[in-house]
Amino acid sequence: MTGALRPHTRGLAVGAAVATATLGLAVAAVGAGGALKPATASVEIPDEQIAGVVAKCRKGMQVVSNGFSTPSFDETFATGPSIFPIQIQPRSKRALRTRAFNFGQDAGRFRAHAYCSKRKLGLSVASRRSAPVPSEFAGSRSATARCSKGSKAIAGGFRLDFGGGLVSPRLVAHVSRRAGRRGWTVAAANDGGGPGRFEAVAICARRAPDLVARSRTRTLASETSGAVRASCKRGTKPFSGGFRSPVSTGDTEESSLGAFPFTSKRAGRGRWQARFFAIEGAPVRATAIAYCAR
Repeated sequence: MTGALRPHTRGLAVGAAVATATLGLAVAAVGAGGALKPATASVEIPDEQIAGVVAKCRKGMQVVSNGFSTPSFDETFATGPSIFPIQIQPRSKRALRTRAFNFGQDAGRFRAHAYCSKRKLGLSVASRRSAPVPSEFAGSRSATARCSKGSKAIAGGFRLDFGGGLVSPRLVAHVSRRAGRRGWTVAAANDGGGPGRFEAVAICARRAPDLVARSRTRTLASETSGAVRASCKRGTKPFSGGFRSPVSTGDTEESSLGAFPFTSKRAGRGRWQARFFAIEGAPVRATAIAYCAR
């Protein structure tokens, strides 16, 4: 089994250290959705290694939602970076912790996007550990982190098991979305040689803005990448976002289907964009979700 996400095989070396990172802040538009200010951090990840980076909000602001992106993605896994996130979760009230793995054959840059607010929303974080995810892409599992009564889920993330050994798990998320008012659901498949688990993470708020979900779905041909953009209605802006792509598994790698996101972030003032890579097999459907607020 060579791995559905890595058709070109060679030894896997996992580096846990954080590579040289650049950190920058960009100001967004002015309500709950428009007042968010993004803090963006990036890291260079060598081929077939893990690296992480922390995006930090300015003093007096807190992380209320998050995103990630791989600016240059090589779907051939041959000459460029092919980076997927394996951890997206708050490290503290002001900081977003991320890690990602580069399946590609060249170094590439991964970006963490923290969306920050001055509003006192009464934030907390909830998590839920998944059941074991079978190895070698033989199945997918989901888990839902649920906020306590009196709080609502306003955003979410995950932390996936991922290792470098022949029998290590290599989990990749294909769902990260709101589940009702209090939950955040994550689903992941396992491209590795051993079973693994993951944590679904919900960012919860006692004084949450009213969020309206808007989504858009696109069909992607196998072994291609594509962008999907969900637009908020006029007068609202994306407060947070997510993604969804169904995964089906079979007895062989060729019978497994799925699309996995390498980007999920705000795209301008009114849209949330997800970019997916569809593994080999039949065409698959991929959905970007925007949670919009005034």
